[in-house]
Amino acid sequence: MKKRSTKNESNATMETRHFTAMVEHFSSQIQGIAEGVTSIDEKVTRVDKRLEKVEQNMEIIKGTLSLVRHNQVTRDEFKLLETRVLKLEQKVE
Repeated sequence: MKKRSTKNESNATMETRHFTAMVEHFSSQIQGIAEGVTSIDEKVTRVDKRLEKVEQNMEIIKGTLSLVRHNQVTRDEFKLLETRVLKLEQKVE
């Protein structure tokens, strides 16, 4: 009977070793995934900061464009001004 007992202990020891090896393997895999997630999080943070700057610049551009559109001369106004300049030039000559 001792042979069976030794065999059972041997199987239990092997199963324990196998289980321990699997736990170590999964642990290292999880650690690798965690490092990858950390790296991605850092990249997302950098992209987020850049996007905030772009949004700020877009607000400045929108404000400037609004001002330009407000001060823009229409075709009719330009034609009228052109006519006035031509008349003034003719008077000066």
